[in-house]
Amino acid sequence: MTERDWRTPALVLISGAMVLFLSLGIRQSYGLFLKPISDVLGGGRATFAFAVAVQVIMWGLAQPLLGPVADRVGVGRIVAAGGLLIAAGTAMVAWATGQVR
Repeated sequence: MTERDWRTPALVLISGAMVLFLSLGIRQSYGLFLKPISDVLGGGRATFAFAVAVQVIMWGLAQPLLGPVADRVGVGRIVAAGGLLIAAGTAMVAWATGQVR
């Protein structure tokens, strides 16, 4: 009797969907918090919008660079590292006390 492989197509699809929901959901919700965060941090809306724009640009620029790295070291490691970076960036926004000048 052979051991059944745990990487079924359904599990891969559900895992990929969860990664997208978590990473893109956080990115897409920043617009809802634009005014409240800008008010609390004392900066204008342009400052917060610029910070989000830089994050989006970095996200887009990193994709073609990290694709070959993912092929070499494994997609799971790259997804885990990306998740940690998203969590760290979100925490930095939550703990911010003012805008950097």
